[in-house]
Amino acid sequence: RMFYFRHVRGLKPESVSAAQFIGQAAHMTIQDIHAQCLYREADIRHRFMDHFMSQCKEDEKLNGALQWNGDPHEKLDEAVQYLAAYASKPDNQHAQILHAEAEWECEIGKYTFAGRMDQVRKQYGKIILVDFKTSSYKPSEAYLRRAYQLSLYAYALWKVFGQAPDEIWQYHLKDHLPYRRSGSWGAKGEEKGPAIYKTHRSIADLQYLETDVSRICAAIRFGLYFRRPVNLGSCNGFCQYTNACLGEIESPVLPASTITTIEEVMTHEQVA
Repeated sequence: RMFYFRHVRGLKPESVSAAQFIGQAAHMTIQDIHAQCLYREADIRHRFMDHFMSQCKEDEKLNGALQWNGDPHEKLDEAVQYLAAYASKPDNQHAQILHAEAEWECEIGKYTFAGRMDQVRKQYGKIILVDFKTSSYKPSEAYLRRAYQLSLYAYALWKVFGQAPDEIWQYHLKDHLPYRRSGSWGAKGEEKGPAIYKTHRSIADLQYLETDVSRICAAIRFGLYFRRPVNLGSCNGFCQYTNACLGEIESPVLPASTITTIEEVMTHEQVA
């Protein structure tokens, strides 16, 4: 649906969330952590802030409209904190990084897809595809199994890089943040979650993806731009077209021919 708003209707973003730039800067900082063995918080902070400021300066959509969900200093400090926690984990320090921010392009069914996968590592004798998230959303098992983003990355790893992943991790960096006070959710100082949420895609899953994703592409060519349900983790407060989307839900935009057909059907039913 976002493709429809942005590229078909040509709508300008209603706002630009700072979270978007924090996420981009975090991804680049993780790449630096592994490439340059950055484990000190001061070094991580310096690199993260450089990336964040570069993102803000280079993006022409800003025009002073950067939206913060909270205090800017707290949000930036929070990002440094979870990146430093990530860097402190021995498993992350010792991971063999095979690919980082790797761009790919391949044919899936009749369509060409392109993207960039965050990380591919070799660890525990497995090839692991890692997708980093900086949101607070906790993914359900149903979402992880159904997420097209993870399926497309796994397919690209299989077809472009020659190795299907043994595991897929959605790595939620904010889980590394500690609780500030104790409660039913956990004790003060404990991390908020496991950070790593695992799923997988079998070769049969990846082969079926060709059919599955082709149906979606065919629908788009037919003029149908579906929304993902909120309980699958699609809708969030960072969407750049929230008002436009809600407006269409409340007052659907229908072609004149469709409205005429509906009116004819309703009239026929009333007569009958």
